[in-house]
Amino acid sequence: ERTEKYLSFVAAGKWILPSRYVTQSCAAGKWLDEEEFQIFKEGTRIHTLQSLGEPVFGRWVVLLMVSPQIRGGLEVILKAGGCRSIHQSLSPQNVDQITHVFTDDQKSLVFRDISLDIPLARIQSLSCFNIEYIYQFLCHSEDPQVLNAHTVQVSVAK
Repeated sequence: ERTEKYLSFVAAGKWILPSRYVTQSCAAGKWLDEEEFQIFKEGTRIHTLQSLGEPVFGRWVVLLMVSPQIRGGLEVILKAGGCRSIHQSLSPQNVDQITHVFTDDQKSLVFRDISLDIPLARIQSLSCFNIEYIYQFLCHSEDPQVLNAHTVQVSVAK
Protein backbone atom coordinates (compact mmCIF):
# COMPACT_ATOMS: atom_id res chain seq x y z
CA GLU A 1 0.00 0.00 0.00
CA ARG A 2 2.99 2.31 0.32
CA THR A 3 4.73 1.57 -2.94
CA GLU A 4 5.67 4.31 -5.37
CA LYS A 5 3.38 2.85 -8.03
CA TYR A 6 0.39 2.56 -5.68
CA LEU A 7 0.76 6.06 -4.26
CA SER A 8 1.30 7.51 -7.75
CA PHE A 9 -1.99 6.03 -8.91
CA VAL A 10 -3.75 7.36 -5.81
CA ALA A 11 -2.20 10.81 -6.34
CA ALA A 12 -3.25 10.80 -10.00
CA GLY A 13 -6.82 9.96 -8.95
CA LYS A 14 -6.87 6.64 -10.82
CA TRP A 15 -9.20 3.89 -9.81
CA ILE A 16 -7.44 1.18 -7.87
CA LEU A 17 -9.14 -2.17 -7.95
CA PRO A 18 -8.16 -5.23 -5.91
CA SER A 19 -7.27 -8.49 -7.66
CA ARG A 20 -10.59 -9.97 -6.53
CA TYR A 21 -12.25 -7.66 -9.09
CA VAL A 22 -10.64 -9.67 -11.89
CA THR A 23 -11.28 -13.07 -10.31
CA GLN A 24 -14.93 -12.30 -9.52
CA SER A 25 -15.45 -10.83 -12.99
CA CYS A 26 -14.02 -14.00 -14.53
CA ALA A 27 -16.28 -16.14 -12.35
CA ALA A 28 -19.29 -14.04 -13.43
CA GLY A 29 -18.30 -14.26 -17.09
CA LYS A 30 -18.40 -10.48 -17.50
CA TRP A 31 -16.75 -7.36 -16.17
CA LEU A 32 -18.45 -6.35 -12.96
CA ASP A 33 -19.18 -2.78 -11.90
CA GLU A 34 -15.85 -1.22 -10.90
CA GLU A 35 -17.46 1.11 -8.38
CA GLU A 36 -18.34 -1.84 -6.16
CA PHE A 37 -14.66 -2.73 -5.89
CA GLN A 38 -12.75 0.53 -6.01
CA ILE A 39 -10.59 1.10 -2.97
CA PHE A 40 -11.16 4.85 -2.64
CA LYS A 41 -14.83 5.73 -2.57
CA GLU A 42 -16.48 9.02 -3.46
CA GLY A 43 -16.10 11.69 -0.83
CA THR A 44 -12.38 11.26 -0.33
CA ARG A 45 -10.11 14.26 -0.71
CA ILE A 46 -8.97 13.04 -4.12
CA HIS A 47 -12.48 12.75 -5.53
CA THR A 48 -13.44 16.10 -4.04
CA LEU A 49 -10.47 17.84 -5.67
CA GLN A 50 -11.01 16.04 -8.96
CA SER A 51 -14.63 17.15 -9.05
CA LEU A 52 -13.30 20.71 -8.81
CA GLY A 53 -10.94 19.96 -11.69
CA GLU A 54 -7.82 20.26 -9.56
CA PRO A 55 -5.06 17.67 -9.03
CA VAL A 56 -4.52 16.61 -5.44
CA PHE A 57 -1.13 18.41 -5.26
CA GLY A 58 -2.09 21.08 -7.79
CA ARG A 59 -1.28 24.00 -5.52
CA TRP A 60 1.90 22.58 -4.02
CA VAL A 61 5.44 23.85 -4.60
CA VAL A 62 7.69 21.43 -2.74
CA LEU A 63 11.19 21.46 -1.33
CA LEU A 64 12.46 17.88 -0.87
CA MET A 65 15.12 17.60 1.82
CA VAL A 66 15.39 13.82 1.67
CA SER A 67 18.01 11.17 1.04
CA PRO A 68 18.84 10.41 -2.61
CA GLN A 69 17.48 6.85 -2.22
CA ILE A 70 13.90 8.07 -1.81
CA ARG A 71 13.97 11.36 -3.73
CA GLY A 72 13.10 9.82 -7.11
CA GLY A 73 10.09 7.93 -5.78
CA LEU A 74 8.71 10.98 -4.01
CA GLU A 75 9.13 13.08 -7.15
CA VAL A 76 7.14 10.52 -9.15
CA ILE A 77 4.30 10.57 -6.60
CA LEU A 78 4.23 14.36 -6.36
CA LYS A 79 4.29 14.81 -10.15
CA ALA A 80 1.52 12.22 -10.57
CA GLY A 81 -0.58 14.34 -8.21
CA GLY A 82 0.05 17.53 -10.19
CA CYS A 83 2.67 19.19 -7.96
CA ARG A 84 3.55 22.53 -9.56
CA SER A 85 7.27 22.46 -8.82
CA ILE A 86 9.82 20.39 -6.90
CA HIS A 87 13.05 21.90 -5.58
CA GLN A 88 16.12 20.26 -4.05
CA SER A 89 17.51 23.31 -2.28
CA LEU A 90 16.33 26.53 -0.74
CA SER A 91 17.24 29.75 -2.51
CA PRO A 92 16.19 33.41 -2.54
CA GLN A 93 14.46 32.67 -5.86
CA ASN A 94 12.20 29.88 -4.57
CA VAL A 95 11.71 30.53 -0.85
CA ASP A 96 8.54 32.58 -1.28
CA GLN A 97 6.85 30.04 -3.57
CA ILE A 98 7.44 26.94 -1.45
CA THR A 99 4.27 25.62 0.16
CA HIS A 100 5.58 22.35 1.64
CA VAL A 101 8.97 21.09 2.78
CA PHE A 102 9.41 17.33 3.22
CA THR A 103 12.18 15.53 5.07
CA ASP A 104 12.85 11.90 5.91
CA ASP A 105 13.87 12.98 9.43
CA GLN A 106 11.23 12.25 12.07
CA LYS A 107 11.69 15.26 14.34
CA SER A 108 13.64 18.16 12.89
CA LEU A 109 15.19 19.72 9.82
CA VAL A 110 18.29 21.86 10.09
CA PHE A 111 19.08 24.13 7.16
CA ARG A 112 22.83 24.67 6.75
CA ASP A 113 24.75 27.12 4.58
CA ILE A 114 21.68 29.20 3.86
CA SER A 115 22.03 32.32 1.75
CA LEU A 116 22.08 35.53 3.74
CA ASP A 117 19.49 36.83 1.26
CA ILE A 118 16.82 34.60 2.81
CA PRO A 119 15.22 36.05 5.96
CA LEU A 120 15.49 33.74 8.96
CA ALA A 121 11.82 34.33 9.82
CA ARG A 122 10.78 33.11 6.37
CA ILE A 123 12.78 29.90 6.76
CA GLN A 124 11.28 29.26 10.18
CA SER A 125 7.77 29.84 8.82
CA LEU A 126 8.05 27.09 6.19
CA SER A 127 5.53 24.26 6.55
CA CYS A 128 7.82 21.28 7.09
CA PHE A 129 6.65 17.68 7.37
CA ASN A 130 7.98 14.17 7.58
CA ILE A 131 7.36 12.24 4.35
CA GLU A 132 4.70 10.16 6.15
CA TYR A 133 2.46 13.22 5.71
CA ILE A 134 2.13 12.47 1.96
CA TYR A 135 0.85 8.95 2.63
CA GLN A 136 -1.57 10.14 5.31
CA PHE A 137 -2.77 13.00 3.10
CA LEU A 138 -3.47 10.66 0.18
CA CYS A 139 -4.77 7.55 1.85
CA HIS A 140 -6.15 8.16 5.27
CA SER A 141 -6.98 11.33 7.00
CA GLU A 142 -8.17 14.81 6.30
CA ASP A 143 -8.06 15.47 10.04
CA PRO A 144 -5.64 18.37 10.65
CA GLN A 145 -4.58 16.86 13.99
CA VAL A 146 -3.49 13.63 12.31
CA LEU A 147 -1.69 15.48 9.54
CA ASN A 148 -0.07 17.95 11.95
CA ALA A 149 1.38 15.01 13.88
CA HIS A 150 3.89 14.79 11.02
CA THR A 151 5.07 18.39 11.41
CA VAL A 152 8.84 18.74 11.73
CA GLN A 153 10.66 21.51 13.62
CA VAL A 154 12.74 23.80 11.37
CA SER A 155 15.98 25.45 12.45
CA VAL A 156 18.99 27.10 10.82
CA ALA A 157 22.64 26.38 11.58
CA LYS A 158 25.19 29.04 10.74
